[in-house]
Amino acid sequence: MRHELNTKRRLSECIRALFPMLFFFVLYMVAFEFVEHRIPEHGFNIIHAGLDDKIPFVEAFIVPYLLWFPYVACNIILLALTDRKAYTKMSWVLMIGMTLFIVVSVVYPNELRLRPAGFDHDDIFTRLILNLYRTDTPTNVAPSIHVYNSLAIAAGVLEWSSHRKSLRAGIYAAASCIIALAIVLSTMFIKQHSVIDVLAAAVLFAVTYYVCSAFCLRRDAVSGRRVNA
Repeated sequence: MRHELNTKRRLSECIRALFPMLFFFVLYMVAFEFVEHRIPEHGFNIIHAGLDDKIPFVEAFIVPYLLWFPYVACNIILLALTDRKAYTKMSWVLMIGMTLFIVVSVVYPNELRLRPAGFDHDDIFTRLILNLYRTDTPTNVAPSIHVYNSLAIAAGVLEWSSHRKSLRAGIYAAASCIIALAIVLSTMFIKQHSVIDVLAAAVLFAVTYYVCSAFCLRRDAVSGRRVNA
């Protein structure tokens, strides 16, 4: 009976913790749809780097690219259930970065022209990519949210692992980092993003994570002084 009560309490706390994030995602999707269908008065700025032309198109990378969706969702729920401290910081990192992405898309509308005109062969991978191309326009690609959110999730899982200090948690965190790296690479190998998008996302993540970490440390220090007072 006590175990059932504890489980219900944890689920209730998890739902309360997830609500602000869910509410933010709803607002984000509304804003994303706006920028996705907005036609800038002066057109789009083309994103391109010389290195983009040297990166081959590898259709198999559609698998880690699509894995991004459950990777983000499942780890958000994991941290909300098991580590409120790591979850809170990760949530702020996600929300700040995604908000800045919308701002960049409005202020500096951008476009990618790297997608292949056709495929050499027809298989499950190329069909998935073709479907992706049909549903996701190559506009407002910088910074890459696929990359930014993958790095934010990987960092959150690493912090979660450091609090657990167990072999199982360490293995899970290592696997999480490998998946995040595969997702980052996939954005370039299926020509969804330029190297510039990836680097911009990495820099944005590094700055945002540093700021959020500093804020959390300061908040914990203030809370500690209040407890000891």
